[in-house]
Amino acid sequence: RQNRTVFLSILGISWFWFYGAMFITQFPNLSKNVLGAAEHVVTLLLVVFSVGIGLGSLLCERLSGRKVEIGLVPFGSIGLTVFGIDLWLAAEGHAGHAAQTLAEFVRDPTHWRMLADLALIGLFGGFYIVPLYALIQSRSERSHQSRIIAGNNILNALFMVVSAVMAIVLLKAGMTIPQIFLITALLNALVAIYIYTLVPEFLTEVPRDFMDGQPLRYKLQPDGQFLLWSVGEDFKDDGGDPTPATPPGVNEALQEGVLVINGAGTIEYANTAAQRLIAVGAD
Repeated sequence: RQNRTVFLSILGISWFWFYGAMFITQFPNLSKNVLGAAEHVVTLLLVVFSVGIGLGSLLCERLSGRKVEIGLVPFGSIGLTVFGIDLWLAAEGHAGHAAQTLAEFVRDPTHWRMLADLALIGLFGGFYIVPLYALIQSRSERSHQSRIIAGNNILNALFMVVSAVMAIVLLKAGMTIPQIFLITALLNALVAIYIYTLVPEFLTEVPRDFMDGQPLRYKLQPDGQFLLWSVGEDFKDDGGDPTPATPPGVNEALQEGVLVINGAGTIEYANTAAQRLIAVGAD
């Protein structure tokens, strides 16, 4: 059973390479034929996409509490689909624009949405792929890890070749670059559903709270919506109450004395028993 989970995780990783290769290889055509931008814009698109993956990987490590947190994988796949579709919507509106330099491209607010989509695709890609790599290493036998990683690399390369062939076929069929992005995003949703159906473990894991390392808290509200929350800096579970915490000492002041706000804005109270003033917080 563990070997089956490892194999499906490898398929999930290979699919991400398929997804990423489909996007990255179309950046030159996207820049030239759709956006009408200079060659330097291709570099910008690659940088934004790569930075997003790096940030997503670092944030994944923080959210998982340095543990194998496969509950982040579904979040990652959802983001890959949602922002892939939004990239299609954003890119469709740029067909026919005049040629632009890198500076002109960046200054145009209509391009910011597309750059944000690429960054978020990379970010959620980090959520998706990092736990899968960690899962492979943790679930496979140490004596087989080198062979498993080698097989994973071969399968990754095969999926990238398939993505190139598929892109050629779609372009020959008259598909535009934005439409290829849309098809890839929709295929990602189908692949994710297929994998999660075979391995429900991905859906039963709740991501951990990076504040205390425990699973994130959630509950069903009366209106039928789910409330998801993290503990605050005081590491206390307040049930998801968004009300700001009371300054330290104020509750004690209410119980033992009388609150006083001095001219400097400092909250103080007079303890009638001790007949003295004690500062308990700042407004």
